[in-house]
Amino acid sequence: MNVVQERLIELIHRDSDTLFVVGDDDQGIHGWRGANITNILEFDQRYPNAVTHKLLTKFRSTSTIVEATSSFAGRELGATRLPKQLTADADRNPREFGVLRFPTRPKEAAFVRDRINGLLGSRYEEPDGTVHGLTPADFAILMHSTNMSEKNGANRHTAFVRALETRGIEYVLNAGGQLFERTQPAAVRSALELLRDGSPNRTQVDELFNSEWITAFPCAELSSARKVFAKWGRLIHAPVAPGVPRQRLFPQQLLHDLLEALGVAARGFGDGTMGDLGTFSKILKDFESVYVSVDGRQRFTELLNFLQNVAGEGYETDSQMMARPDAVTVSTIDKAKGLEYPVVFVVDIEADRFPGKKRPYDGWIPASLVQRARSNGSYQTDQPDQVRLFYTAITRAERFLHVTGSD
Repeated sequence: MNVVQERLIELIHRDSDTLFVVGDDDQGIHGWRGANITNILEFDQRYPNAVTHKLLTKFRSTSTIVEATSSFAGRELGATRLPKQLTADADRNPREFGVLRFPTRPKEAAFVRDRINGLLGSRYEEPDGTVHGLTPADFAILMHSTNMSEKNGANRHTAFVRALETRGIEYVLNAGGQLFERTQPAAVRSALELLRDGSPNRTQVDELFNSEWITAFPCAELSSARKVFAKWGRLIHAPVAPGVPRQRLFPQQLLHDLLEALGVAARGFGDGTMGDLGTFSKILKDFESVYVSVDGRQRFTELLNFLQNVAGEGYETDSQMMARPDAVTVSTIDKAKGLEYPVVFVVDIEADRFPGKKRPYDGWIPASLVQRARSNGSYQTDQPDQVRLFYTAITRAERFLHVTGSD
């Protein structure tokens, strides 16, 4: 919590007899948005009659992971950490813990992909004794952030999701990373873009089909695609005669026709891809609340500009809104907090990247007005913040934990 939230709770507590709080100072990772780690470190000083109950048995991870993570936090945070000695409830097989370094990011990504591919279907026994085979939903690839660009213009997650795609492994990019960085939504947007200046000719449609569509949608039919473009190119760019009622061309119907030509139903995509396409549909629904119809070049251009400039960053496929899809989670650590996975890869461990450089306060509010928060480490990033973030990442793992980076 930040300073204002803590103050609010203090005021509410004046009219109550009890106050119950839960927290883990090792996972205080929201200082960048104003959270104040001293809220928990000094709680007993603000409320001297408080009683502390420590939950020291970890039921999620193996003893190797628990001992390593606890030792790491204790060593790095020292006296700024509440004292605790964590133990694992029990060890179960299979299990694996490794720290690996690779010469290049593609080789790092290839290892992650191959390890996931090799573990899929492996026997996995839950704490209650039930046994199942590992599915894509049992894997997570976690990183500091997914959408910070590299020197070549690619995002930090790109190598990993591209590697998964080469094996046909379903994934969901959870928070961070734009919708149109995913293969299928990008291919659909390219199709709409082809209609921007008029009805595309046969060569243009065939080039898009062979360069982008067939990779994203293996069951797509070229003949059906040609018919869809011919139909919608004619309808969208038909002259609007004065006094003649306008056509009602719904963007959702265009999307429906495209997905039918792309063979989406026949392909049987997983939850991750279907969630992305559902988000695309929601974007069009929101656009329809302003422009019901896209008849005419001007209105259709407005839709394309919305997709290009606003929708990519404004919409995310939120896997929390539904049951976890049967897909590998590629996520920021912040979004994975509170979750757990049998197999976790903490990737992109690189100097000045993760752990990152110390970042001073750079907010718009004058520094003097937030001095108290700044003195407690809020709204900035320092080494303890990075330690807590890394601890949060590696404690998401139940049995398999791989920490990787590249030179």
